[in-house]
Amino acid sequence: MVFFASLRNGGLTLVDATGNTVDTWGQSVIVVSDAIPPIASAHTVWIKPEKWNQGGYDAIMVCKRTRHVRLVQVTSAHKHSFRIEHFYGWLKMLSESPERFEVETIEIIFVAEQDKLSAFHFTTVTGDGLLVPFGWPKGKETGLVRLVGIRGLYSL
Repeated sequence: MVFFASLRNGGLTLVDATGNTVDTWGQSVIVVSDAIPPIASAHTVWIKPEKWNQGGYDAIMVCKRTRHVRLVQVTSAHKHSFRIEHFYGWLKMLSESPERFEVETIEIIFVAEQDKLSAFHFTTVTGDGLLVPFGWPKGKETGLVRLVGIRGLYSL
């Protein structure tokens, strides 16, 4: 998948529906794990779940130094479910692990093929309110999710 290959080999450029660059994520180490791996405070780490069909997310970026967690769902579709309980479950697992830290910034990002962005929508949303302990107001979760695109998402 272009997503992980790009993170390993130079970084990733994210775009909006018209192709304008909205963000770039630099090259990073990727750790494959379903558990919370050791997290150095000096470096950002990306975690790729061992289970390819992990519910809710496909990648997690953790920066202990800035107390930032980014949970990413990569999809080839123009619609997707948003099951907040999966994101909450990982954040809870982090908060109970030896690597725990007070998370200051949480991002949930759905990444799709650029040409799917304008029609993208959530089919089902479950788990309203679960992210309140992490600063996300109940009922406002879908509005806080970022939707971004990648050109050629599945073309490698």
